[in-house]
Amino acid sequence: MAWTPKDVSQYAATCVFLVALAVTFRGLIAVRSNILQLLGWMSNEAAGDVQSYAGIDDAAKLDAHASKRWAVGGTLIRAVLDTVLGGVSYLL
Repeated sequence: MAWTPKDVSQYAATCVFLVALAVTFRGLIAVRSNILQLLGWMSNEAAGDVQSYAGIDDAAKLDAHASKRWAVGGTLIRAVLDTVLGGVSYLL
């Protein structure tokens, strides 16, 4: 069953809904790209800050990156946001 507006008011409401959905989609993309910084969960090491590795040889850099742990909290939040983004983009 497809949605087809039958009069002018339904057509206008559909346009307003699509604009609101597009704004929501863009907002969710912005939140997703900055969610870890917004929640304050990312430290300088997790961000891979170049300044923290100044003057360290390549082997030490590899060891520092290998010792990072997988953060379930941040990954779970990003997965939920990706699922919501998928649903909203499907509706668009």
